[in-house]
Amino acid sequence: MQNHYHTNMTMKKAVIATGITALAACAVIGFSLSCWGRGELTTDIRNGYIRDAEGNPLPGTIRQGKDLKVSAVPVFPGYKASKLTVRYGRNLDGPQYVDGERQWRQKSMKLKSVNTIPASMTGDDVRISADFRETSKADWTLVWADEFDGDSVSMTNWYAAPRWGSRWDRYSARDAEFPVVNKVENGVYKAYAIATPEQFKNTEKEPFISGCLKSHVGFTGGRIEARARTRMHRGNSPAFWLRPFDMSLGSMESGEIDIWEQFDDKARAHQTIHDGWIWKTKGAVSREAPAHAFNIESDPEEWHVYAVEWDPKGLIRWLVDNKEVFRYEKKNFSEGAYTPEITWPYDKPFYIIINQSLMDKDTDPDFTYLTEFDYVRVYQPRNAVSVTRDTDLE
Repeated sequence: MQNHYHTNMTMKKAVIATGITALAACAVIGFSLSCWGRGELTTDIRNGYIRDAEGNPLPGTIRQGKDLKVSAVPVFPGYKASKLTVRYGRNLDGPQYVDGERQWRQKSMKLKSVNTIPASMTGDDVRISADFRETSKADWTLVWADEFDGDSVSMTNWYAAPRWGSRWDRYSARDAEFPVVNKVENGVYKAYAIATPEQFKNTEKEPFISGCLKSHVGFTGGRIEARARTRMHRGNSPAFWLRPFDMSLGSMESGEIDIWEQFDDKARAHQTIHDGWIWKTKGAVSREAPAHAFNIESDPEEWHVYAVEWDPKGLIRWLVDNKEVFRYEKKNFSEGAYTPEITWPYDKPFYIIINQSLMDKDTDPDFTYLTEFDYVRVYQPRNAVSVTRDTDLE
């Protein structure tokens, strides 16, 4: 018994000593006692992307007290950045000092192919920033963007989508409802869908109100991208997509480009295109119509960059985290009404829609649906800039 007692005491002392050593390590590098936990990881990379050392998108949290290797790259060749800036600590959007206590620190480092953020900077939350500037060597130029840097939706860039009776816009918030489900906070646009609040039940007949924005401007071709994430839940249906100003051919015949959609609680990202050739096909036309939809496995609750690169002369490519996942090419086919205008209506201006909508069934009135957009950006070749403002909205 005596030997067993001494053995147990020795083991306990070893455990205590290990714990003290670990706590000391936390103290030495300036951590809180949560240094074994996870802190929030945010990024602000202008005209570029940031990934881990293996080329994967960064998660929304970081393992505290561990080195973090990251790689920042420009959206196109000819965009350059010289430094990476790291803000680390607590309350990163607040003042640096509160009641004399430092909340966060900030350090800049020379941008390399791979940068290491040391464990001494990953004890709490971390934000990584870089600004890639366009140079004269760039073949593509930024023609329009919303970085959501303010404290409310910029009505210069967007307007509230009217209700046309479709599933995606039937709950679109109007008037006093608008700021309740369309918010801008900490550089992110947040589109909500919620059960109709009590204060609107006398004027709102629908059971939900939802966030939905349409851009004032349209684009004929280019790279159109957004960084986004959503809460997975039954009934969820967010989207980032394009529709034409000119709808004279009809709802489907006029064209639609769905850059990203997510449905219900499924971990899949969907890419789809709609036009008259696809939805009104018969006989030989049907056999010639190209595939119009694709989807990939993807965690929608993590940040991803969803994009299309659209050549109005005949090719649209979908990309997720800068990797091509689907393409749609112009086909020359004419039989009866199926003229090139019907089979390729993608040579005219399309505007952007970002929205948090709901499915037809299995929606949950007790759940707060949320889709977040970090930014929306549009690039076009320098020799083919085509930006059209919707003059009807002036």
